[in-house]
Amino acid sequence: MNPKFYVLHDIPGRIRFHIPALRDKKNHVEIEHMFSALKGITSVRIEPIIQTMLIYYDVSQLSRNTIFRYVSIFFQQTRLDPLDDIMIQMDPATRNDWLRTLFSGDYFYWQVFEKHLFINQMHSYMEQ
Repeated sequence: MNPKFYVLHDIPGRIRFHIPALRDKKNHVEIEHMFSALKGITSVRIEPIIQTMLIYYDVSQLSRNTIFRYVSIFFQQTRLDPLDDIMIQMDPATRNDWLRTLFSGDYFYWQVFEKHLFINQMHSYMEQ
């Protein structure tokens, strides 16, 4: 399985990805707007010819791992995915709400999952 993206450069507050899937996407400006609408992301620039995405973010509001999750979730879709057509035809406000819900749900799921793992580890430790 090929990775969906590669990190080319990473410093706190700025990360550049190489994302081969950008070759198949035609709505680069809309993708920039969707990611820019997320809390903590201050700006996004896509260079479609070299298939890169540069994200500036506020490190006090957002971790790089959360950005990795956002990028991974968004770009796991293929060019044949019917969601591409739906996303393009959705008005920007609805699309932003939908993406926030998707990312918030994913974040909530991981928080619950990590808490469950911690509790299980504590029970195992206490049984010893």
